[in-house]
Amino acid sequence: MSLAPAKSDGLLETCVSFGGHDALNPVSELRSDPTQSFRDGGCRPTRPWIMNRLKALFAHVYVPRTQPAHEEFPLDWTGEQPFDYLTRATFVASRRPLVNEQLLDFLPERHTRC
Repeated sequence: MSLAPAKSDGLLETCVSFGGHDALNPVSELRSDPTQSFRDGGCRPTRPWIMNRLKALFAHVYVPRTQPAHEEFPLDWTGEQPFDYLTRATFVASRRPLVNEQLLDFLPERHTRC
C-alpha cells in the first residue's frame, strides 16, 4: 500500500499507551461505552507510533507544549502508566510549517499544564 501526502491539516486527540517505542497495542473495549470502539476492539498506540504514522502522511507533525488540566492528559511520560483511567495525547499535522511557540516537533518526556 502506498501512502499519499495529505491534502489538508489535521488535529488528533486519542487514547495512547506509555512507551518510547513504536507499538500499536490492540485492546478489547466495551461496546456499551460510547467513548470507545463500536466493534469491541480498539488500540492504545504509543505516542511514537502515532507520530511516525502522521509523518508518513504530513510534512509537519507537532504536539502541544502544554496539556489540558485533566487527569487523562499526563504531564510526565517517563513514569508508569496509570491503570485507573485512560491516557490521552493530542497531535497537530500540517502540510506547511506552523510557527507557534506552543507546538513542538518532537515528543517531550514532560509537559506543563495549560
